[in-house]
Amino acid sequence: MIELPLIWSFIKGSWKPILAISAIFLAIGLIHHDGYRRGKRHEQAKYEKALETAQKQANLAQQQIDDLTRQMGLIQQEQGDKIRNIQENAQKMATQPVYNTVCGNADASRLLDDARRAANAGLASQSDDTPAPATHLSSQSR
Repeated sequence: MIELPLIWSFIKGSWKPILAISAIFLAIGLIHHDGYRRGKRHEQAKYEKALETAQKQANLAQQQIDDLTRQMGLIQQEQGDKIRNIQENAQKMATQPVYNTVCGNADASRLLDDARRAANAGLASQSDDTPAPATHLSSQSR
Protein backbone atom coordinates (compact mmCIF):
# COMPACT_ATOMS: atom_id res chain seq x y z
CA MET A 1 0.00 0.00 0.00
CA ILE A 2 1.09 3.52 -0.66
CA GLU A 3 1.98 5.42 2.39
CA LEU A 4 0.59 8.82 3.23
CA PRO A 5 3.96 10.66 3.40
CA LEU A 6 4.67 9.54 -0.17
CA ILE A 7 1.36 11.05 -1.43
CA TRP A 8 2.01 14.19 0.54
CA SER A 9 5.44 14.63 -0.97
CA PHE A 10 3.96 14.19 -4.48
CA ILE A 11 1.21 16.78 -3.82
CA LYS A 12 3.66 19.17 -2.18
CA GLY A 13 5.90 19.28 -5.21
CA SER A 14 3.21 19.54 -7.95
CA TRP A 15 0.22 21.26 -6.41
CA LYS A 16 -0.17 23.82 -9.18
CA PRO A 17 -0.92 21.32 -11.99
CA ILE A 18 -3.26 19.37 -9.69
CA LEU A 19 -5.09 22.56 -8.77
CA ALA A 20 -5.39 23.56 -12.45
CA ILE A 21 -6.76 20.13 -13.43
CA SER A 22 -9.17 20.22 -10.49
CA ALA A 23 -10.36 23.70 -11.50
CA ILE A 24 -10.92 22.52 -15.09
CA PHE A 25 -12.93 19.51 -13.86
CA LEU A 26 -14.92 21.78 -11.56
CA ALA A 27 -15.65 24.22 -14.40
CA ILE A 28 -16.73 21.38 -16.69
CA GLY A 29 -18.95 19.99 -13.96
CA LEU A 30 -20.55 23.37 -13.28
CA ILE A 31 -21.12 24.03 -16.98
CA HIS A 32 -22.68 20.59 -17.38
CA HIS A 33 -24.88 21.08 -14.33
CA ASP A 34 -25.97 24.53 -15.52
CA GLY A 35 -26.84 23.16 -18.97
CA TYR A 36 -28.74 20.30 -17.38
CA ARG A 37 -30.67 22.72 -15.14
CA ARG A 38 -31.45 25.03 -18.10
CA GLY A 39 -32.54 22.09 -20.23
CA LYS A 40 -34.79 20.83 -17.47
CA ARG A 41 -36.30 24.31 -17.06
CA HIS A 42 -36.79 24.57 -20.82
CA GLU A 43 -38.51 21.18 -20.96
CA GLN A 44 -40.73 22.14 -18.03
CA ALA A 45 -41.69 25.41 -19.77
CA LYS A 46 -42.54 23.50 -22.97
CA TYR A 47 -44.64 21.06 -20.96
CA GLU A 48 -46.48 23.87 -19.16
CA LYS A 49 -47.12 25.68 -22.44
CA ALA A 50 -48.47 22.50 -24.06
CA LEU A 51 -50.62 21.85 -21.01
CA GLU A 52 -51.97 25.41 -21.09
CA THR A 53 -52.76 25.10 -24.82
CA ALA A 54 -54.54 21.80 -24.24
CA GLN A 55 -56.56 23.30 -21.38
CA LYS A 56 -57.58 26.26 -23.56
CA GLN A 57 -58.71 23.89 -26.31
CA ALA A 58 -60.60 21.76 -23.80
CA ASN A 59 -62.30 24.85 -22.34
CA LEU A 60 -63.24 26.05 -25.83
CA ALA A 61 -64.64 22.64 -26.74
CA GLN A 62 -66.59 22.49 -23.46
CA GLN A 63 -67.97 25.99 -24.10
CA GLN A 64 -69.09 24.92 -27.59
CA ILE A 65 -70.72 21.81 -26.13
CA ASP A 66 -72.52 23.92 -23.51
CA ASP A 67 -73.71 26.40 -26.18
CA LEU A 68 -75.00 23.59 -28.40
CA THR A 69 -76.70 21.91 -25.44
CA ARG A 70 -78.39 25.19 -24.50
CA GLN A 71 -79.50 25.73 -28.13
CA MET A 72 -80.82 22.18 -28.31
CA GLY A 73 -82.80 22.74 -25.11
CA LEU A 74 -84.31 25.95 -26.52
CA ILE A 75 -85.23 24.21 -29.77
CA GLN A 76 -86.81 21.31 -27.92
CA GLN A 77 -88.73 23.73 -25.73
CA GLU A 78 -89.98 25.63 -28.80
CA GLN A 79 -91.01 22.38 -30.47
CA GLY A 80 -92.81 21.32 -27.30
CA ASP A 81 -94.61 24.67 -27.20
CA LYS A 82 -95.61 24.31 -30.86
CA ILE A 83 -96.90 20.78 -30.30
CA ARG A 84 -98.79 21.91 -27.20
CA ASN A 85 -100.25 24.88 -29.14
CA ILE A 86 -101.32 22.62 -32.03
CA GLN A 87 -102.90 20.14 -29.63
CA GLU A 88 -104.77 22.93 -27.82
CA ASN A 89 -105.96 24.38 -31.14
CA ALA A 90 -107.08 20.94 -32.31
CA GLN A 91 -109.03 20.44 -29.10
CA LYS A 92 -110.65 23.88 -29.47
CA MET A 93 -111.55 23.17 -33.08
CA ALA A 94 -113.00 19.78 -32.17
CA THR A 95 -115.26 21.32 -29.54
CA GLN A 96 -116.51 24.06 -31.88
CA PRO A 97 -119.25 23.19 -34.38
CA VAL A 98 -118.17 22.62 -37.94
CA TYR A 99 -120.80 24.97 -39.36
CA ASN A 100 -123.33 27.35 -37.91
CA THR A 101 -126.89 27.75 -39.00
CA VAL A 102 -127.45 31.40 -39.72
CA CYS A 103 -131.01 32.53 -39.36
CA GLY A 104 -131.95 35.52 -41.44
CA ASN A 105 -135.13 37.00 -42.72
CA ALA A 106 -137.23 35.30 -45.37
CA ASP A 107 -135.94 37.49 -48.19
CA ALA A 108 -132.34 36.49 -47.49
CA SER A 109 -133.27 32.81 -47.33
CA ARG A 110 -135.15 33.06 -50.60
CA LEU A 111 -132.21 34.82 -52.28
CA LEU A 112 -129.81 32.10 -51.15
CA ASP A 113 -132.18 29.34 -52.30
CA ASP A 114 -132.66 31.01 -55.69
CA ALA A 115 -128.93 31.43 -56.15
CA ARG A 116 -128.32 27.79 -55.27
CA ARG A 117 -131.01 26.58 -57.68
CA ALA A 118 -129.70 28.84 -60.45
CA ALA A 119 -126.16 27.63 -59.94
CA ASN A 120 -127.26 23.99 -60.00
CA ALA A 121 -129.42 24.52 -63.09
CA GLY A 122 -126.63 26.45 -64.83
CA LEU A 123 -124.10 23.71 -64.15
CA ALA A 124 -126.40 20.99 -65.42
CA SER A 125 -127.28 22.78 -68.68
CA GLN A 126 -123.83 24.20 -69.49
CA SER A 127 -120.82 22.76 -71.20
CA ASP A 128 -117.43 23.06 -69.54
CA ASP A 129 -116.32 26.26 -71.33
CA THR A 130 -119.43 28.48 -71.30
CA PRO A 131 -120.10 30.67 -68.26
CA ALA A 132 -123.48 30.78 -66.50
CA PRO A 133 -125.79 33.58 -67.64
CA ALA A 134 -126.06 36.37 -65.09
CA THR A 135 -129.57 37.42 -66.29
CA HIS A 136 -130.99 34.09 -65.21
CA LEU A 137 -129.85 34.70 -61.61
CA SER A 138 -131.23 38.23 -61.41
CA SER A 139 -134.65 37.25 -62.76
CA GLN A 140 -135.10 34.43 -60.28
CA SER A 141 -134.11 36.46 -57.25
CA ARG A 142 -137.31 38.50 -57.40
